[in-house]
This record gives sequence, structure tokens and C-alpha cells, in this order.
Amino acid sequence: IESQTSVRDDEWHFVSIVRGQDYVGMWLDGVYTEILWSGEIDFTNSEISIGQTPLGGDPFNGLIDDLRFSSIARHEEDLMTGSGIVEFKSASYDLDGDLSEYVWESSLDGVIGDGSILYYPVENLSEGSHTIYLRVEDNNGTISDVASSILVVMQRPDSQILSLKVNDVSAPWGWGVQ
Repeated sequence: IESQTSVRDDEWHFVSIVRGQDYVGMWLDGVYTEILWSGEIDFTNSEISIGQTPLGGDPFNGLIDDLRFSSIARHEEDLMTGSGIVEFKSASYDLDGDLSEYVWESSLDGVIGDGSILYYPVENLSEGSHTIYLRVEDNNGTISDVASSILVVMQRPDSQILSLKVNDVSAPWGWGVQ
């Protein structure tokens, strides 16, 4: 699988490759960018090469900081990792006045902020499935019904790969996983 997408801005990016029953797709910084393969896919007896071709050519020119494999289906919401900023945005309005207070609350972490737009660091959220609630009050003291949505924060990595050997041989240009 080779991508046509190229990023050359000397910044860190989050790339996720998702394999479905009959496709392989790529997400770049949380945005679905391309389908890399379609048709019958069966890798059950195949070696996986990351950062190089199976024959060892065309080395990946960059750094891989975090690598994860999952045996369950993943969705867009699952791609929220333990870093970055999440944006909470209200579309609330008041027909007879002004809105005076917005309160954002997490089912796991309690009140996390206020304002019609809240930018919140993901690393300040507990791991797990959050229900995010928004309560709004207008200038007359009327409080809205509570609106809610789900946000899943995945486990943060707790280890760092400093060196890697495959079959007792250093693999500086990529990783071979069998």
C-alpha cells in the first residue's frame, strides 16, 4: 500500500490507516484523505512492513513516534488521541435577548470551561468515553435544556521505542512485523 499524499512541512502529523473488510483508507490529522486499496483483502499470512517496502527499499523519510494495532473496527471518533486541542462549539441563540453564560461539563471530569466556543487540551481529559454537556443561560436567568454529545479519548502511549531489532538485526529504515 503506497499513498499519493505527501507532507513536507517539518511538523508532526497524525496518520491512521484503517483496514475494512474490502478497503484500506488513510486519515491525516483526523481528515479522511484517500482510499489506498479496494477489493479482496487477506493479509492473514503476510508480513507487514512499516516505513519501507517488503524488500527493504524506499525507506520512510521521517520519524514514527507512536504505532498501534487494533483488532476492532475504528471510527472517526476513535482517532482522538491523547494530545492536541478539542474544540467545543455552541450554536445556541436566544430569541428575546442575549445569552449570558455557557457551561461545558464532562461526565468524567466535571466542569471543563465556559464560553460559546471552548478550546480544551485533550491531555487534560481523562481516558475513556465522555458525555459532554452544555448548559446555556440567557440574560433573563432562563436556563436551557442540556445538550450532550459523546467524546472518546483513547489511551495515551506510556512507552517509547528507542531501538528496534527484528530477528537480532537492527531495522533503522522501518519495522518488519510478522
